[in-house]
Amino acid sequence: LVLMVSNGLTFAGMTVFDSSILDELGMSVSQLKFRETILYSMAAILAPFAGYLVDRIGVKPLLLFGVTVLSACLFFYSKISSLSDLYIIYIGVGAALKGCGLMVCVILVSRWFGPWRGRALGFLVSGSSLGNALLPQLNSTLLGEFGWRTALTLLAIMPLLLLPLIAMLPRTKATGAKEKSTNIAADDEGSASYWEALRSMRFWLLGIIAFTTFFSLMGSTTNFVLHLQRDFGIPLDRADDSLTILFIVAIITKLIGGVIADRVGPKPVLIGCLVTMLAGALTLAQMSATLVWYGITLFGLGWGALYTMIQLLPSKMFGLASLGKIFGTLVVFETTAGAIGPFVMGLGYD
Repeated sequence: LVLMVSNGLTFAGMTVFDSSILDELGMSVSQLKFRETILYSMAAILAPFAGYLVDRIGVKPLLLFGVTVLSACLFFYSKISSLSDLYIIYIGVGAALKGCGLMVCVILVSRWFGPWRGRALGFLVSGSSLGNALLPQLNSTLLGEFGWRTALTLLAIMPLLLLPLIAMLPRTKATGAKEKSTNIAADDEGSASYWEALRSMRFWLLGIIAFTTFFSLMGSTTNFVLHLQRDFGIPLDRADDSLTILFIVAIITKLIGGVIADRVGPKPVLIGCLVTMLAGALTLAQMSATLVWYGITLFGLGWGALYTMIQLLPSKMFGLASLGKIFGTLVVFETTAGAIGPFVMGLGYD
C-alpha cells in the first residue's frame, strides 16, 4: 500500500497532468521534465544517508516522515505559478521518497523473509506497479472533473491515510543481520560488510544494470502519455492506458519472477528480462501507432521481473548485516539514471 501510493503519485500518476501544466505555465517539455532530474538527484544524494538511518533507527520513523512530506508536497504542487515553484516542490518529493519509497520497503521485507524472499519482494514491488497502473486512471478522471490544481489538492489526502497503517507495522531492531520477525528468521549467511561489498565486482555490475535499465524505463514511461497525445493524436483517456498496460503486465512478471527466482536463482530470470525489455524497446523505436501497444507490453513484461531481481540480488549477494548502507549506495545508480533519463528524453524531443 505504501509503494502503491508513494510511487503511483510521484511517477506515472503525475504525467497525466503534463499537457495541462505545459499549456497553463508555458514551459518546454525539457523544462517540465527537469523536475524528475531534481527528484532523482535529491534521491541520489539522500540514499546513502537514508540507508545509514535504516541501519541505525529502523524503517518506521522514515516511513512516517516520508508520507507526511509527500502529502505536503502534493498540496503545494497545486499552488505553483512558475518553473522555480515546480522545482522546489520536487526537492521535497525527492526527500519524501527516501522515507516512503522503494528502498526502505525493500529493506524491511528483506529482513522479514529468508527462503521466500524472492516471492515476497515480487509481491512488494508489484504494489508500485499497481499504483502506476491505477493512479493515471484516477488522476485522469480527477483532471476532467476538477482541473489539475484541485485534483492535486485532493490527492494530497491519500498519503495521510497511510499514517495509521504504518504505525501498525511490527517494531524492528536496528541490527538487520540478527533481527527476526514473529515467525520467519532473516538469514545472515554470507553477510558482507559495507566496504567488502564496495570492493566486489558484483556490486558494480549490479549497479550498471540498475543504471541502464532505470534510465530506459524512466526516460520512456514519463513521456508515454505526452507523446501518444501529441505525436499520434491519441486522446488522454486512451493515452493513459499505455501506463496501465505497462504496469499491469509488470505486476504479473514481478510475481512470477520472484517465485521462479526462489527455485532456480535470480540470474536466469535477470537475463530473460533484459532480452524481453530490449525487444520492447526496439518495437517502440519503430514509432508505429499500431506497434506501440505491443512495444509497451513487451517493455513492461521485461521490466517487471527485472525490477524484482534488482531488489532481490543485494540481500542474496551480501546478506543483511549492512544491507541498509549497501542498498542505499546501489540506489544511487538508479536515482542518477532517473534524474537524467526523463530530461534527456525531453531534450531530445525538443
